[in-house]
Amino acid sequence: MRDRVLAIVNFIAQYVFEKNEFLNDDSIIQELISVGFNLDEINAAFSWIENLSAETLTIEGEGETPANHTFRVFSAEEKNALSLDSQGLLSRLWTLGLVNADEMDEIISNVLSMNDGDATLQDVKALVAITLFSRTLKHYDREIECLLKDEWSLLYH
Repeated sequence: MRDRVLAIVNFIAQYVFEKNEFLNDDSIIQELISVGFNLDEINAAFSWIENLSAETLTIEGEGETPANHTFRVFSAEEKNALSLDSQGLLSRLWTLGLVNADEMDEIISNVLSMNDGDATLQDVKALVAITLFSRTLKHYDREIECLLKDEWSLLYH
């Protein structure tokens, strides 16, 4: 059964990465059943994913762990600016612990500052990517500073 659970996790990951979509749980379950998996295997896979994401360590110094997260409720202004798909994407990222409270606020603030009204799902994905990319750059501050100052010897010590 373990191999089949891992196959389900792989199936979900491939679907998300290849089609760049986040399905709702019902759509995923129907798709998995149509491929030949049973509900026990599907439930085991979702439990494994939840446990894995809850155990994932956050980057040192970055916010709280996923287990400490609360549910993020969008304000009326945020709901007007974000499509339902965008709200779903942000909620999923929040629930999985991929963004912390500060990053979520930064993304939403950027969406609200857009002048053209409703942000598309692609707009929100781009803002998420930029925010997550900037987070990773913070961990390389020393290396970037050494590179810009042409102080290569500091990188080796």
